[in-house]
Amino acid sequence: MQIALSFIKAVWVYFIVIMSVSSCSLLTSASHQTLENTYWRLDELYDQPITQQKYQTQAHLIFSSSNQIKGNSGCNNLFGQYTRVDSTLSFSQVASTLMACTGSASNTEFKLMELLSEPVILIIKGNKMVFFTPQHQPIAKFTSVKF
Repeated sequence: MQIALSFIKAVWVYFIVIMSVSSCSLLTSASHQTLENTYWRLDELYDQPITQQKYQTQAHLIFSSSNQIKGNSGCNNLFGQYTRVDSTLSFSQVASTLMACTGSASNTEFKLMELLSEPVILIIKGNKMVFFTPQHQPIAKFTSVKF
């Protein structure tokens, strides 16, 4: 009988420890960035690092909780709508202003607008966000930025 009680106590302590660790990880993940209302700086696009030239706006995206997307391609402002189903993002009615772009900004804009024409798989971990193709190839990497 004493052995059975010791076993039950040990299982109970184990259960409490596991629950405590689980709740700590829930608290930790709450501090991670969310998709919505976060400034996501574009760091890499199709395996190419994004460099900001002098007098060039930083390429970024901001997703609102009302399914609106806005941002900048590094040259032009962009805006549109998005839909999120689980980890898949789909974009619609994406458009941009029409300023003339030169150099790497032109290339970045073309590729980013092309990217926003197809659904992507989204993974957010900490302050990093990555878009993947449906074949799970990384195509864009972002970092959340606080001002």
